[in-house]
Amino acid sequence: MRLLFSFTAAVFVLTANTSHAEALYDQALKAADRKDYVSSEILIKKWLENNPGDEIGVFFLARVLSWSGKTGEALGQYDSLLAKSPMNTDYLMGKANTLLWAGRGSEALPLADTAIGISPSYEDLWRLKITILSGMGEDFRDKAIAVQREAMRRFPQSVWDIAPIPSHQPRAVVLALGNVPQIPDGRGAEMETGYSHERLTNGFVDWKSVYLEGARYFSGQSAVYMSAQSAERFSLRDSEALAGFYYPAFEAVTFNAEATGSPTYNFLPRWSTLLKAQWEVADGKLIHLGGRHTEYAQSSVDLYLATAEAYFGNYRASYTFYQSHPQGAGVESSHLLEVNLFYGNNAENSIGLSVSGGREAESLGGGRVAVSDVQSITLTGRHWLDESFGITYALIHHKQGELYVNDGIRIGIRLRLQS
Repeated sequence: MRLLFSFTAAVFVLTANTSHAEALYDQALKAADRKDYVSSEILIKKWLENNPGDEIGVFFLARVLSWSGKTGEALGQYDSLLAKSPMNTDYLMGKANTLLWAGRGSEALPLADTAIGISPSYEDLWRLKITILSGMGEDFRDKAIAVQREAMRRFPQSVWDIAPIPSHQPRAVVLALGNVPQIPDGRGAEMETGYSHERLTNGFVDWKSVYLEGARYFSGQSAVYMSAQSAERFSLRDSEALAGFYYPAFEAVTFNAEATGSPTYNFLPRWSTLLKAQWEVADGKLIHLGGRHTEYAQSSVDLYLATAEAYFGNYRASYTFYQSHPQGAGVESSHLLEVNLFYGNNAENSIGLSVSGGREAESLGGGRVAVSDVQSITLTGRHWLDESFGITYALIHHKQGELYVNDGIRIGIRLRLQS
């Protein structure tokens, strides 16, 4: 009987101690919910005195200390947790948040990167990284926007408004790869290959071309790009290579330089150079000034241009005035009007219409260059089918004075190579 009484008493004491310990943990949680972090810290520490090996309790204490602003103590708890479980994304995120709240974003960023590398489908980690980058100043704005665009592609059903994305293209770094404006944002590299075919009137043989082009985008609106093409016109074949770059030399000024060369130059230029400067004169309002020198087999042309460009939400409009000086001829002028609509979750898709007219110099092959009245209209577009694969297209109608009319199509396949 005495033995039964002793056993019953021991069970009662054990149960009471367990219930008391559980009550401490529950009380600590409730205190934290009320944002009474002082009480929560005292209660969870009492709990851990009796349960020193409880990782969940230590994790909760680390968060309470972080919420209380006790950065040093919180980081110590996170370090002890990560020493045992270095690949735990919750611990990595908790320590990164503690550093972020302490104003130490540069230390928090590699932790967020490591956690995303472990669990790329964990949406909150992307939000944390965007928040860290957004708080690191203007130099990291483009990177924050780039990460947010990537998050929008991965989680299209969620709302992403942490890093404000400008409604226009900063400093107007417009890359005409695939004849569709690009918006470099530091996201890495893109490549495109495609084919064009144009039918001509007045007995001229169809024009054909194949091309390969690519661009590498960097932060701060800088980029380098290259292309190569092989073309058939006037029963002649030519090839050409192109290379260029954009560089934001000043806060609102971006320079663009470009050069081309052809080893055969039957109808394409033997070589050409372009220099252009772009000014963002007001929010979404831009001015471009530049010139191109082109050397053909037996003549040359100097071309000067001035462009006014504006962005309105997801729309872009621009007008360009060209003045050309063909060798041995007078001064000619022409005009180009372009309108683009950007659409999709991240506004990376686009469709555009361009209309041009005036008098321009045109290579006719065999070293001949003629100046005539021109009229053209072109529909262009770019559509991403997923985050790394897209198509580009163009429908072309061009009238070269009384020489010929050409109607054609260009289709391209575009690939994004993540950095």
